[in-house]
Amino acid sequence: MRTRQGARTVLLDPDDRLLMIRVQNDGVIVVPGHPAPAFFWILPGGGLEPGETFSQAARRELFEETGLTDVDWGPCLWIRDVDAYWSGRPVHAQERFFLARIHNDQSISRRHMEPAEHDSIIEHRWWPLGELIAAQATQTFFPPGLPKLLGDVLNGSGRLPSEPTDWGRSWSGSPQVAEGLPRPLASSCGDQSGRRARTTSQPFGAFMERRRSGS
Repeated sequence: MRTRQGARTVLLDPDDRLLMIRVQNDGVIVVPGHPAPAFFWILPGGGLEPGETFSQAARRELFEETGLTDVDWGPCLWIRDVDAYWSGRPVHAQERFFLARIHNDQSISRRHMEPAEHDSIIEHRWWPLGELIAAQATQTFFPPGLPKLLGDVLNGSGRLPSEPTDWGRSWSGSPQVAEGLPRPLASSCGDQSGRRARTTSQPFGAFMERRRSGS
């Protein structure tokens, strides 16, 4: 089975709102048992290009899809593996999710998008956590379980992880997360070579406050 690697960004603004992108379902990616609606919300990101690391891909994709450049980058928060179909062919998808924050109000730009992104991306929106939770009743967010995981980051232990959390293989959400028992990563998060990317644990509040102040 072919492996497809991708990276996405958990981007927060100075008010702790999360940037998400509303896209039109083009039918390219199909996860058995979890059909996607005609329109849904995703985090900025996409597939790795040859020679890229996960973190490099996250930065490139964020720029292409938003035009944002004044961004502070934190650690890899989560990993997620799932078996799916890509254009009708089975693939094993590996995704890595990186925390980041913008310093100040910046305008979203579509000028750097690829043609396919222009066609599929409908809108960008900054979501407060409370609205994100409430909107689950009427909107579809991918990956599933995102509001709870984001809430854990914003309101949980108060520290950025020293290692990313393994989100599990199920599109219905990781049982470890649902039971409050996220487990440490047992594989690579940083690059394609298998080298393990480690991030020194640091106070989450200090990270966020430093970004808010622009220092």
